[in-house]
Amino acid sequence: MSLQIEGLSFAWPDASPLFEDFFLECAEGSVTALLGPSGVGKSTLLRLIAGTLARNAGNISRSATRHGRAPVGFVFQDPRLLPWKNVWDNAALALTAAGVPPAEHPERLRPLLDAVGLDGKSPARSLSGGMAQRAALVRALALRPELLLLDEPFTAVDPLLREGLYAVAQPLWSGTTTVLVTHDLGEAARLADRVVVLGAERSGVVRVRQTVEVRAPHPRDVSFRRSEAYTRTVQELEALVFDVAPGERAWHASRA
Repeated sequence: MSLQIEGLSFAWPDASPLFEDFFLECAEGSVTALLGPSGVGKSTLLRLIAGTLARNAGNISRSATRHGRAPVGFVFQDPRLLPWKNVWDNAALALTAAGVPPAEHPERLRPLLDAVGLDGKSPARSLSGGMAQRAALVRALALRPELLLLDEPFTAVDPLLREGLYAVAQPLWSGTTTVLVTHDLGEAARLADRVVVLGAERSGVVRVRQTVEVRAPHPRDVSFRRSEAYTRTVQELEALVFDVAPGERAWHASRA
């Protein structure tokens, strides 16, 4: 599924426009990272793309969804699991809500649970942070979404566990059009085909400041961090992030 945003406008009630005549295009099967300061509107943009928030104007178009696949899967920073249910039942609830017959649940869930190393019988309340994020990823990918939206899903995870999640996640979402919101320059360079750097004008309107291509094959393991492509991409992003153009809001000092 390709994604095309044309002339998007959005404002919160009684507030100045956040997006105004905004354009963005994501090629089918690509991974696009959205990078920008806290509060710039990255998560709001994901909600607009998902359709859980109504836009004021413009078009958000996606190519037709193929049979057996959901249009959108969403993974949040908070895994949002029901603590009194086990991993399997949390994912099965999403499948049921999407109209997937119970008879198809095992063929969708078992391979994913095996891939992330989770026991479906484990109660959600007993999971560590990294395990809970794996369960949330399984829940989204079991829908076989045409478009996968990731809202800082690795931020709250310990850096060592994060490396494991990167390794597990990349093959699983391979070929799926993916939009990732992140504050982490290295994460953007590691996971994305293209990094879209967002910034806000003094009026508060969000614009695309720059687009950076990451020219390296997937999946990218931890050794990619020692590559010239990784170093070059992070340096280019640093230059964009910390050299704020005149008339734009200053970027937060922290990359967190």
